Amino acid sequence: MAQADLGGLVIRKFAEIPAQGFRRGLITDMESAREGLQRLLDGLALPSRGLPSEATVLISGDIDCEMVEGSAEVPRGEIDRRHIENAHRQAQLSPRRRSHTLGSQTEKIQFYPMFYILNSNENHKVISPLGMRASHLTVRGHLLLAPGTFVTNLRQLLRSVGIQYHEFHLRSFGTSHWVVTEAEKDAGVLVLETGESVMDGVIWFEGQPIRFFSFGGGWKDFVRSIADAFHIPLGVAREVLETYGELYDTGHVGVPNKIEVVAGDQPYVIPRRDLVEVLHSVARSILEDLEKTHFRDPESGHSWLDYTHAVVLNGSFLFLKGIEDLVEDLWGKQVRMPPTPPEEVLQLVREVPPGEREDFLENPGLFPLLGIALWRARERRIRPALRVATNGVGFPSRFHSWWRELLEKLKIV
Repeated sequence: MAQADLGGLVIRKFAEIPAQGFRRGLITDMESAREGLQRLLDGLALPSRGLPSEATVLISGDIDCEMVEGSAEVPRGEIDRRHIENAHRQAQLSPRRRSHTLGSQTEKIQFYPMFYILNSNENHKVISPLGMRASHLTVRGHLLLAPGTFVTNLRQLLRSVGIQYHEFHLRSFGTSHWVVTEAEKDAGVLVLETGESVMDGVIWFEGQPIRFFSFGGGWKDFVRSIADAFHIPLGVAREVLETYGELYDTGHVGVPNKIEVVAGDQPYVIPRRDLVEVLHSVARSILEDLEKTHFRDPESGHSWLDYTHAVVLNGSFLFLKGIEDLVEDLWGKQVRMPPTPPEEVLQLVREVPPGEREDFLENPGLFPLLGIALWRARERRIRPALRVATNGVGFPSRFHSWWRELLEKLKIV
């Protein structure tokens, strides 16, 4: 696990609600989504601070990614935060290709820098250029894209509940920074984050993210398959799955041969062996489709999995007994789950009320959240904290940037 250095971060409140107004990561009912988000924010309100006005949004759904680069001149020869910010801005303004998966109407949602190049010399690559000597700085990294309508609607949703600034991140990117070691990132690792109906992931190699992806498949697929296989209502199928998951989550000894639930006055009894066969069949199908559509090139036969030695799973797949063996058998990779939250995490949540604290520590979103906090703490050391207004970059930001560049050219700053 990564060593936590979160700059004094303390988590004070935790709240969660059932998702509403969303389907497979997309907003399907704006008013319903707004009501749900408002209830979530009300649950996070602090007496001394009121409702939150800034948000980090962990997203999933349809996304694409492309490699971009941007450059900035360094007139005085020493790289400071403004030069890094200018290079990042130029990278995000670079012409974008038509996305094969999203079409032409895309919006950038995040830029993940990989490394910096000094004086256009490919042999002089650094992770943190702050304070170094150079006359020209280039950044190369991943520009994360999403459908334009999705981004517009999400920003409108955030504005409607008073969120003034936001950041978008993939859940798997956050998980990577908390549960994956630097040695694993160097050797090659796939981090796979599974949710209700969408999974996303990132592949690391030689210490850098080289592939981002998002794919439909998750908890709801298992629920539907159980309902179809045993001819039971979806609500009952969900309860069967939750009961099965809880037996293993709690380390239950001697798991019964049958899963029994009662809905209304009617009892339902599902043979455990038959249930496990259905779950493994669904998981195998999802993983095979994922490899075919996102990892393997049908023409060359090349697979992004060739860069990996291990797989780290987090999210809704964790309930499935034997998922590690299934993935290892299918992909031939070592598989592991996130570790139990260590003492460092317990210290972070010491101010959270006890009831909320247990829910937070058991939540699959724990590791993405802590990983993003860790990433932001590290990034603040090498580049400015870039906050994005929910209504986009407005005139004040453009004027401020223009004014700073003019003063720099005149050597006033």
